[in-house]
Amino acid sequence: MRARIGIDPARHRHFGAQIRIKPYCFRRGANCRATMVRLARENARLQVQVRAQLDEVRQSRARLVEASDSERRRLERDLHDGAQQQLVTLLLSLQLAKAEALRRSEPNTAHMLEESIESLRQALDELRRLARGIHPTVLVQAGLAPAIRTLAERCPIPVEVTGDLGRLEPKLEAALYFVAAEAITNAVKHSFGKRICVELRRRSGWASADVSDDGVGGAQLARGSGLVGLSDRVAAVGGRLNLQDNHPHGTCLHAEVPCA
Repeated sequence: MRARIGIDPARHRHFGAQIRIKPYCFRRGANCRATMVRLARENARLQVQVRAQLDEVRQSRARLVEASDSERRRLERDLHDGAQQQLVTLLLSLQLAKAEALRRSEPNTAHMLEESIESLRQALDELRRLARGIHPTVLVQAGLAPAIRTLAERCPIPVEVTGDLGRLEPKLEAALYFVAAEAITNAVKHSFGKRICVELRRRSGWASADVSDDGVGGAQLARGSGLVGLSDRVAAVGGRLNLQDNHPHGTCLHAEVPCA
């Protein structure tokens, strides 16, 4: 009878082992859960920190672009109201001197004055082009499409401009304008193309400008400070810049900015 109700030593050891293991597993599981909680909290803290740093970088980049644009506008005003006006006054003085030389029958003096007048006119034209390139007045007064059409009129190869975005925030218009200006300049210098197309579109809260050419292609965003600077400028206003190189069948530069 005692043998029947006794406990098998092997089974006793087995159950004992189970009893000893359960507290160990419980403690190990609790430690794992605590570690996971700590890691989750640390991960959340790091994500908040990274987002704050990214916001600061975006704001810093936007401030740099705004400061650059303000300086461009100041230089354009200084050139227009300062050096350009002085050269215009000098041009009028030379024209009066030439008229006086002709009145006194001094053709040699009149001829020399005419040469100086012509050189001064060329310098004025160059200064006006420089001022327009720094920050074009037409962009501020009339908007993006008229400003790009003014670029097209001065381009040595045909430029077709289609679409219109209406008026945007000044910083958005400036970003898209300088993208178009840089793309047109690069196409003229490097593409060996015969035609440039600029397409302006506005849809789904985004305004975009596509500048394409029929040249040899080969452009890369990583090359040259011009395109890298454009990418930073567009990103500073929350936009995107993409380059599609269809070598050897031309290049398309696409820029879009939020305008909702």
